[in-house]
Amino acid sequence: MKKLVLPLLVSAAFLAFTGCSGANSSSGGTVFNPPPVQAATYSNASITGTYAVNFTAANTTSIFTSIGTFVADGNGTITSGALSEYAGGAPCTVSFTGTYTLKADASGTATLTTKPSGTAGCPVSATGSLQLAIQAAQQGQALLITESDQGSVATGTALKQ
Repeated sequence: MKKLVLPLLVSAAFLAFTGCSGANSSSGGTVFNPPPVQAATYSNASITGTYAVNFTAANTTSIFTSIGTFVADGNGTITSGALSEYAGGAPCTVSFTGTYTLKADASGTATLTTKPSGTAGCPVSATGSLQLAIQAAQQGQALLITESDQGSVATGTALKQ
């Protein structure tokens, strides 16, 4: 008789637990499943408004940092932007405009046309075109940016203001 008491207690506890938890629908419990997580879908419209930008870059002769802002219209156009670059202690202000494309998976590209403002620290290469890879996050609230052209490599972030 003593050998039978422990297995019966374990079985009763198991049935009571599963019946109360709702896992056993035949006992009258209800099974609650969490709602499915919706995958975010991105588009050019995900990048709109004013963004603060910071970059760190390196080329064959120096390492430099840049900070600035840009404005995106949500239709694939960067209507205005400006970066202050510092390379070896010489500041350079560069304005830019451009275009971007963002795919549904949040990856994309951008092309910027840059023009130095005439400050003394601007190298000749500050005028031209930059090709960027972008990765959006938080429905376009944050962007990861990478450039790898014209003999330099740059990485940075852009945060919606």
